[in-house]
Amino acid sequence: MSISKRIYESDYRLSLAEATRMKIAGAARKLFVQNGYSTTSIKAIAAEAGVSEPTVYARFGNKKAIIEAIVDSMDTEAGVLELLEAMHAAAEDRYQQLNLIIEFDLTLFQRNLDVYQAALQASSSEPGLGAVLEEGKARGRAGRTTIFQAWEAAGVLRPGLSVSAANDIFTAMVSPFNYKEMVVNCGWGHDRFQAWLKSAVRMLLLVEG
Repeated sequence: MSISKRIYESDYRLSLAEATRMKIAGAARKLFVQNGYSTTSIKAIAAEAGVSEPTVYARFGNKKAIIEAIVDSMDTEAGVLELLEAMHAAAEDRYQQLNLIIEFDLTLFQRNLDVYQAALQASSSEPGLGAVLEEGKARGRAGRTTIFQAWEAAGVLRPGLSVSAANDIFTAMVSPFNYKEMVVNCGWGHDRFQAWLKSAVRMLLLVEG
């Protein structure tokens, strides 16, 4: 067998394995949301995905690894790379940067609110998953810290407002819990809540001008 053929077959097997992994994750997400994490079995996930139970174990190992993979993929699916490019392009426009961050987070909540709820439920029985959720929050806070520090250096944070306090306010205002309450429970809708949130957070964090 030629080297090129071996490389092709290896790439094909990797692509097939990744496709199977995505199929399993998609099936698991559906069942976690519909039935809850604790009541969803590997057997049920395998049946929903159309694969064998050994295949699920081979690709992930256990349920915890599956929901961790789902949570880890959310930023990528929401367009985190596009966000970074847009933030760089808007480096001189603090208002646009704030809008971009809020739009990204609300898109994340809109697409994954069901996953957040399933993951929170799962974290009570899977302590390690709670750590994954906290790591995600920490990454978001670290990214905002860099941005807020630049705003502080430029003198555009509100007087007396520290970077840490700005992050605290943002975290309190822009959360999946508030999104669910206002958009789902109060019936505001995504666009109305987003417009209000942009205005409110801007007023709380930034100097007007």
